[in-house]
Amino acid sequence: MNTLEIIQEMNANPALADELRSVLLSKDLLSLPEHINKFDARFDTMDTRFDQVDVRLDTMDTRFDQVDVRLDTIDTSLGELKELGKKHENDLTELKKIVTNHEFITTELSKTVKDHDVKLGWLIGLNLESNWIYNAPAYGSSLGVKKVKVLSKSELADLLDDPCDAGKITDSERNDVLLVDSVASAIHKADGSSVYVVSEISSRLHLNDVERVIRRSILLEQALNVKCIRVVAGGSIDEASEDLAKNSGVFTIIPSGWSQRV
Repeated sequence: MNTLEIIQEMNANPALADELRSVLLSKDLLSLPEHINKFDARFDTMDTRFDQVDVRLDTMDTRFDQVDVRLDTIDTSLGELKELGKKHENDLTELKKIVTNHEFITTELSKTVKDHDVKLGWLIGLNLESNWIYNAPAYGSSLGVKKVKVLSKSELADLLDDPCDAGKITDSERNDVLLVDSVASAIHKADGSSVYVVSEISSRLHLNDVERVIRRSILLEQALNVKCIRVVAGGSIDEASEDLAKNSGVFTIIPSGWSQRV
């Protein structure tokens, strides 16, 4: 039987073909188709898994695309934030300029107000001084004197010239006395003696007002050898000045209505 006849017989008789394979082929070769089938199954499983991996990778790509979009959005937002920051810095710079200018204006205004206050105080003081001189006789009774007559500066200067020439007071002391706000001649009610009422007038009385009236009245007493009554008059007086006045025998007078003017 030739090869062709054998093949034809095997095709016609499958059982014979199996017996012939078992005789001619080793067990390993006979099991090869089974192994191949298993490999095919494994490859199919791997293909399925790779397909699943591809799906996951596609999903990851989609998510990364979404992340990219979000990052782009963040970049845009950061850019806008930087622009806002620059604008904010510019606004702060302008605000600092405005505040600096405001502080300068406030400082200048404060200086102006202080200067105005000083000038107003000086004007009020002049007004009170004029009022005191005009109404001096009305305050005599509270000082225990009568026949009050305010001396003009020229009259006072005439009184001081001879004592100054005689060396009882110096020229500078004479000039100091002449700067007193008011000097009035009067008669003491208790004993009828002649006295001088020496007054310092100010809108707000301070220590220097009390000290001046004491110093100038002492000089006048030294020059004229006449007793002086010391007075400070104003719209208000601080505690320290009031204490000094009491301890130094200086009358303190706050005329009616003066405090309202101050």
